[in-house]
Amino acid sequence: MNFIENNEKYGIKYNLSKIRKLYNALEIPEEFNFVDFNRIEKNKYIIDLSERSIGKTNAYLLLGMCFNKLYNAKICYLRNDGDSIKASTISEIFNVIINYKDGLYIKKLTGGKYNTITYHWKAFYYAIAENDKIVEKALEPFMYLMDVNEHEIYKSSFNVSNADIIIFDEFISKYYKYNTCYMFLDLVKTIIRDRKSPYIFMLANNTNINSTWFEELTISKQIRHIKKGEQIDVVTERGTHFSVKLLENKSPTERKRHNNLFFGFNNPKLNAITGDGWSVEEVQHIYKDMEYEPISRLIFLRIAPNEFLSLQFAYYKDRKIMLVKRATKIKDDDIILTNSNIEEFKNCYYGLINDNFKKLVLKMIEQNNVYYSTNEVGADFKSYVKYATSYRPF
Repeated sequence: MNFIENNEKYGIKYNLSKIRKLYNALEIPEEFNFVDFNRIEKNKYIIDLSERSIGKTNAYLLLGMCFNKLYNAKICYLRNDGDSIKASTISEIFNVIINYKDGLYIKKLTGGKYNTITYHWKAFYYAIAENDKIVEKALEPFMYLMDVNEHEIYKSSFNVSNADIIIFDEFISKYYKYNTCYMFLDLVKTIIRDRKSPYIFMLANNTNINSTWFEELTISKQIRHIKKGEQIDVVTERGTHFSVKLLENKSPTERKRHNNLFFGFNNPKLNAITGDGWSVEEVQHIYKDMEYEPISRLIFLRIAPNEFLSLQFAYYKDRKIMLVKRATKIKDDDIILTNSNIEEFKNCYYGLINDNFKKLVLKMIEQNNVYYSTNEVGADFKSYVKYATSYRPF
């Protein structure tokens, strides 16, 4: 076994050409094969976004199983919360792989020794099934299940020296929980220890273009312009390499027919389902020649580095409303709200300032008294508010 820098402490020196050869030998149908070894060779983090149910999770599970076959590397499968890795929720994750041509992938990767995969106590094992019953399972699991929220617990309970394949599935959830990125990276540190050998794969549906994850990854601007099939390759200031790709469905004609049959509604919220782009909610617009009377100064919301929204209260038809627009110029004495660093600006407040202002903003939203310049502005604003209202300091 070869090690990085000839030091076992740094982990296995994987021969990616050898792994590629084994992976290709599985003959995964082209429309379900999203693994790009050129990206893996150049990056430690691979981040794939796509419409739902195109098979990206299965592709990376099979990749991890190839690492396991050749090097006995273990897979750590991460989710945002414990409910997502309960037996009742997760036990069927390998069903597609198990059922494909009567367990063909499993037989190839185990030399015919096993024909199925079974779940046992937050881990998955190769096994032998006869008459739909497990009669034997491997002594060691090839994949562990982990809850990002429990990152502190694993520090004293998890120490697997060859857990080199990390798959963080559905990492973009409906609401970004405070500090999730830190908790994820803290868990990654626990898993990898001092090794340089691991690879991290982050997978999600393209449901939220305004996810705080993109700011945490410093790609919030680029992600707004990415198109299907395109990727963003990034090297951070400190030298971390990662690649983000918006996957393109490889069976577009068949998918289009299916979408037209079931989802042919003129509703941008369905984009993440149909694969036509990011899911964008239709919001109430500020329309041309709308006559309103401003009753407050402008308040600015920092939604990303050098990107702001303006918020202003006004009277319109004898009722109080709130106007939200894209802001292009910020002055030194402007009031700025942020979900990030309040030291960044002179007159800056965290979140939604205080409970009274938070209640006022939420009330305006609930009563449909907010008007937006565009749907994208509405999505940015609602994403900011969701994060600000979910923040828990302790």
